[in-house]
Amino acid sequence: MLLLLKLLSLDQENSQVSQSSLDLDTLNLSNQRTLPIDLFRDIGSKMKNLRVLICSNIGSLWDSHLMIMAYCFPLLQELDISFPLISEATDFGISKLSLLLERLRKINFSGNYLITDQSLVALCQNCMSIEDISFFNCFKITQGGIANAIRFRPTLASIAFNIEKRRIHGRGLAPMPINLDLIDSLKRIHSVVSNCPLVQCLDLRKADFLTDHCIGKLSMFLLNLTSINLSGCDQLTNSTFYTLTRGCPKLVEIKMDRTYLGEEGEDSDSSHVPVQNTQVKRLYLGHNILLGDQSLMKMASICPNVELLDLNSCGSISGECIVEVLRKCQKIKQLGLANTGVKLLKMDFEVLQLKVLNLSGSRIDDEALCIISKWCCGLVVLDIQGCSYVTTKGVKEVVESCMELRELNLKNCGFVSDSFVASLDLLRPSLRRIITNSYVDV
Repeated sequence: MLLLLKLLSLDQENSQVSQSSLDLDTLNLSNQRTLPIDLFRDIGSKMKNLRVLICSNIGSLWDSHLMIMAYCFPLLQELDISFPLISEATDFGISKLSLLLERLRKINFSGNYLITDQSLVALCQNCMSIEDISFFNCFKITQGGIANAIRFRPTLASIAFNIEKRRIHGRGLAPMPINLDLIDSLKRIHSVVSNCPLVQCLDLRKADFLTDHCIGKLSMFLLNLTSINLSGCDQLTNSTFYTLTRGCPKLVEIKMDRTYLGEEGEDSDSSHVPVQNTQVKRLYLGHNILLGDQSLMKMASICPNVELLDLNSCGSISGECIVEVLRKCQKIKQLGLANTGVKLLKMDFEVLQLKVLNLSGSRIDDEALCIISKWCCGLVVLDIQGCSYVTTKGVKEVVESCMELRELNLKNCGFVSDSFVASLDLLRPSLRRIITNSYVDV
């Protein structure tokens, strides 16, 4: 019978384990100060079927440790040596290990910062069954090395890593340029998409290597796509947005939080007339600090039937722009403007479809609430948490005018009186949820 053993106190259990007749399948030695080399030898001589060895977050890791692991447990299929406190493991140790562990399928050596391209290629060349490799925070491994490894072992099912980014003075990030060899080697995504023309949902969040050009190639095979998540892909610009809305006729939902929206990108053609996509209903564009009025207006023109628009923490958007977006996109039901400087002023038309409005952490004041109460009187949910400029007067106008209001968040609204809050259920009987610092009334 195959068993799992996790050692919590090596000093007490070494002798018991070495004398045991158990035939272990998995051995977990994580979070130990030192590796029990003698235990390895004892277990290796008596227990021949060890398949999984986990040695993460140990005190120190050396090449000699790697070679002893490989000699003692030649049938290992999974090995985790990630994030030792002190790492002296080098390409020499990983290369020797790769020659001895012919059945290795999965390895995680994240945090071993001395390891370079040589180790990655050795694993892919020597371990014929390797499927899964993780190496976060191993910045001596280059993009070229990753590309070569994938070419040597195209059957890899998973390769997980991160790429350093350069911070620049001023706004935003300057992404590390992505090696074209790496992009070419990552054709697995292209292959999957091209061979699955009926794919409807695609989640590529935090895929730092993706560029506008990559999305352009993929979009040709996404004719049935309804939802795509590109959040955290910080090389993608407005060009990707235009490509998707133009090339994916069934697209309903786009998530591009924390990207480079606001920049036109090299693939953008400023003279190109936007093509409307009336199918798009949900746009999640939060945390794009470069996204400004001009870009947002163009996106609104492309997606006139959008029903959910999330612009959380988009600090470059003005109130005047939001008013024009509401004028163009009259089907908006949910609008997220949390943590922005937006004020909805100078509105002269009704927005009856708007049901959910999130203004938490914004600079909204009583004057803006007066505008909202007049022209957005169909509100069901209003969140003004942390809006320090609003007072009882402004909130009262909203509550009196929005007859369908069911949920109101007043947390950290210091100028809204407790006595007024206590009378809200009488003032607006439709309210079902009132949130303040002291309580949530349901």
